[in-house]
Amino acid sequence: MYIYTYIYIYMHMPICILELELPSSLTATERAYVHRYCDTVGLKHKSKGYHKTIVILIKQNECF
Repeated sequence: MYIYTYIYIYMHMPICILELELPSSLTATERAYVHRYCDTVGLKHKSKGYHKTIVILIKQNECF
């Protein structure tokens, strides 16, 4: 799934980007996978919005 590649690139960028917002076009199942993946790799994450406008916000725990 392309979204994991997107998150991986975000995690390993040489500059600190404080927050990554994933699009509301993700399905509920895809969002669940993203939340589990973030738990696995140690990223902070939360959902924001309602119904069809739900996005996932991902934050790095610390910038390197």
